[in-house]
Amino acid sequence: MAPLWASRDGRLLVARVSHIHDLFSDLFIYVLYAPAKASQRPSFFSELAQTLHFDHAPSDRCLFLGDFNHNIYKPAPHVSMNPWFQWLQSYWVDLHFEESNGRPLPTFQASSTIDYVLLSHDMASSAGQPLLHYVPGRDHVAVSISIAVGIPRPGPQKYNFQPKRAGL
Repeated sequence: MAPLWASRDGRLLVARVSHIHDLFSDLFIYVLYAPAKASQRPSFFSELAQTLHFDHAPSDRCLFLGDFNHNIYKPAPHVSMNPWFQWLQSYWVDLHFEESNGRPLPTFQASSTIDYVLLSHDMASSAGQPLLHYVPGRDHVAVSISIAVGIPRPGPQKYNFQPKRAGL
């Protein structure tokens, strides 16, 4: 894993995951921690639009996770957050939401869903069912999914053939 970029305030981190032997194509992970104060979110997401370009789809093989500090399935609390909501609904898949028939379990203080693991559309078919892990003494639950990332790249591959091991 190699860090690619971090915002000045540390609320957005981007990393690339690759295999040392190129057994799968690179995977990009975005981690977001949105402000807890509702009054700070409109300006935060307006500025985030300049970084993430809400008018464009993310590249393939992306995960977007974090504490968004609001439910992305409720109406935008402020008009300036509409592009953020539209971007999420247009370009990202939330298997937690889909697996729960549109009623995801709470991830914060047993009352609201504010923590997410989202996938770019091309990754959705390679992911398993999302799980929630309750952590004693914490106000958030851990959200996880398993992903099959080891799809070999097409084309010629390097193989280390060892005749002695094969008994030849």
